[in-house]
Amino acid sequence: MNSTPAQPQDSWQLLWTELAQIRQYLDQQIARVQNKTVAETASSIAAAPTLDRLCQTFGLSQFERHILLLCVGMELDKTLAALCAEAQGDRPMPYPTFELALAALPHPHWSALTPTSPLRRWRLIEVGAGQTLLGSPLRVDEWVLHSLTGADCCDDRLTNLIHPIAPPPALVPSHQHLASQLAHLWQSGSGDYPVVQLHGEDTNKPAIVAAACAQLGWSLFGLSALALPTQPTDLQTLVVLWQ
Repeated sequence: MNSTPAQPQDSWQLLWTELAQIRQYLDQQIARVQNKTVAETASSIAAAPTLDRLCQTFGLSQFERHILLLCVGMELDKTLAALCAEAQGDRPMPYPTFELALAALPHPHWSALTPTSPLRRWRLIEVGAGQTLLGSPLRVDEWVLHSLTGADCCDDRLTNLIHPIAPPPALVPSHQHLASQLAHLWQSGSGDYPVVQLHGEDTNKPAIVAAACAQLGWSLFGLSALALPTQPTDLQTLVVLWQ
């Protein structure tokens, strides 16, 4: 189940506002590298709702949020590559790195670099090949990029496994009552959504759940048990991608 995304134009504009702050951080780092006066950074900016939702969902710290933004900026702002290289002492590194993030972004912490950090555990960013972890290029996951720009779409690694379930045009009264009960249960719950098992004929269950999701503005997807990977590592990858 996925919530309804923000309007693409609004997401795009607010992302650019936040990326302007990332450029300021890079300009400050360039000034430090060149022993020049460091300019002040704007203290308050409008936040992109799609980015806010992603950061809350995966529990990103402010530092991790800025790392993700830095990687997003590489895809959207053609000037950022030159800034990254200049901020890293004009070395041939026209891309984000953990070394650059630790030096340029506020509130750095080493735990953001580890494989168990939200950025890497949930594969929000990819660490490219390099001689060291700190110097390896960083890249935002393609699905995350599309989602943040408002073009919410399914990860291509999931398209062959899951299928959308559209809400029915109408339900019989008893099934509509069940759908409303489900919607109320999910809407009124706090924390994780409760898991509900429906009894009865399988042909009716998807329609009831789809109707409940429609009441909440969610999109429903189905996954056949026969499509589940049998290897533990592949199964874990599927869980990470879906979450």
